[in-house]
Amino acid sequence: MILKWKYLPKGRKTKMIVGIAMCFLTIASLSVSTIAWFSTLQGRVSVTFGEMVVSSNQLKFQVKYYSGNWNDTTKTFSGYRDPRVPGAGGTVVQHVTSYDTQFIPISGGKFTENGPLDIRYATPGYCHTFAIEITSDFGVPHNVELRLTKFTSPESTTNRIVDENDNLTTRGVVLASDIDIYSQGYALSSTDSVNAANATTFMSTNMLAGPTDYFQYDDVLHDLPAGGYQFWNGVAPANTSFTVIFTIEFTDLPNSRYRYVSQTEATQTDPVYDYWKKGTDGTHAPYNGLDFTINEMYVNDLGESGASSSSSSASASV
Repeated sequence: MILKWKYLPKGRKTKMIVGIAMCFLTIASLSVSTIAWFSTLQGRVSVTFGEMVVSSNQLKFQVKYYSGNWNDTTKTFSGYRDPRVPGAGGTVVQHVTSYDTQFIPISGGKFTENGPLDIRYATPGYCHTFAIEITSDFGVPHNVELRLTKFTSPESTTNRIVDENDNLTTRGVVLASDIDIYSQGYALSSTDSVNAANATTFMSTNMLAGPTDYFQYDDVLHDLPAGGYQFWNGVAPANTSFTVIFTIEFTDLPNSRYRYVSQTEATQTDPVYDYWKKGTDGTHAPYNGLDFTINEMYVNDLGESGASSSSSSASASV
């Protein structure tokens, strides 16, 4: 799949062309800073990031990618294996020795073929990690959050779900049910080794212990919860910087697999439908050809720390 970005200066909008399909990504009509960035999981599935939006001019951010997303053997950004997923050589954990050199700025968020945002060669059980560095210019501590507010994940037109009661449904399989998103916020230290240790803890220790998946997609409702998904919420100290380390995974955990059940015959009005039920002995086959798009993510200022806020904390404060 060839993906191209075309930048439209007027209104700072971005148009993404995927094959012959066009998806227009726009931002809210307020003074914001934006960066467009995305990634893809090759061939059988596609995961796309749309735009990140900052809701205050006193919050600024820089997106970086983890150098371990790069595979020097295949020369692609194919990600690194989830340490919980067994493979050749046993468990593999990530060790960040230098945050400054292993988290690399994505200049302008621009897509280049086989660049850091072109991770089309990922496979189930592999992770891609980014750091979103946020700088607060507020003179007092403020509550800040990272929130997904829009996503799309079209249903399969041929692969349908068998529910937990073994009923054949008309609901199609969706890629969103196989996407996990983890995040954690840390204060940015002036000491590189401290930032490296925090990144290692998040990517290795926390992953092995079983991280919180902040993208808890509902297979039944197929909908976005009220207010979206909050990936991180914490207190930004006055005039300081912090980082939210963010991992997206096309998971290979047993609860993400589907087991084949049956097939219907084609009729004059309906095609052949294959029916699948979640099962640890299943595969990822019904996800073939599906897309998942994060259309919009916000870095939100929720007001001064200590003031009332309707948002609950998704992780520890920085």
